[in-house]
Amino acid sequence: MRSCFFILITVSSLLLAGCGSTGPADQSPIQNTANAATQPSKETAPATPAVSPAETLKALNIASKAGNVESIKRHLSQGSIALIEDAAKEQKRPLDELLKEKDQAPFLELPELGAEKIDGDTATVEIKNKETGLFETFPLIKENGEWKVAIDIFLDQLELELEDEEKKP
Repeated sequence: MRSCFFILITVSSLLLAGCGSTGPADQSPIQNTANAATQPSKETAPATPAVSPAETLKALNIASKAGNVESIKRHLSQGSIALIEDAAKEQKRPLDELLKEKDQAPFLELPELGAEKIDGDTATVEIKNKETGLFETFPLIKENGEWKVAIDIFLDQLELELEDEEKKP
């Protein structure tokens, strides 16, 4: 099972870092243009403006390209951060160092995005797999009112798919 985990990490790293983009990502920062009177107070305001799941993936891509560790962390779910922390411990390296590396940062290259589907506090965004040319769904979850990229859930789904494939004759 442990070797399966490392295979999943490797596959997901290749998927997330190696998916090609069909064009340049929007490099402009995401702005919230809502009326200031309707904005939450500093105490209740989320760390980043409310954005869609697809915009969250784009923002993570921008943060990864810039090596902005704090911004990368803000766009990852708690479960994803815990997963990456475990990988950092296995490598005996600090989490921040791992996230700064260009070959380790999540969504360093933004794949072509497809349909976005929101269902309560969960969402999926289709991302195009450069190798297969097919769109795959990538999960996001809402934490503290913000969309977060759920690499942990993606890996769990990938593991289940691999187990199902192994069961087939």
